[in-house]
Amino acid sequence: MVLAFMAQHVWEVGASVLALLLIGQGLFTGITGSGTAQMRRLSKRATRAIGGLAALIGVGVGIAAFAVNAEQPEAHSGNGWGGTGGIVILCVWVALMCAGPVSKLVRIMSRDRDRKHESHRNQ
Repeated sequence: MVLAFMAQHVWEVGASVLALLLIGQGLFTGITGSGTAQMRRLSKRATRAIGGLAALIGVGVGIAAFAVNAEQPEAHSGNGWGGTGGIVILCVWVALMCAGPVSKLVRIMSRDRDRKHESHRNQ
């Protein structure tokens, strides 16, 4: 199992970030009823159900982040973080995981701002 070879804190941080992203995406999809291009073929009710399921999976991953003992006994000299390389890889992974949702929010906000400016021009 892959978790058996991770430093405990790396697993906790990584799983927590993944949980927050799943919960955030699930709530966004559940509230707005819109999702990816493939989900647009589904009804709003089905899309919202998928969003709710994603949020629940995120909650499960968040609980697992702290309930699973990912570190082998006597591993990583007891500091729980592994080496510098592991921390760098974790930081890059967190940045990449956050890049997608942030870019999506920026696009949505700019699209809404453009619509607002267009409606003011038409009045």
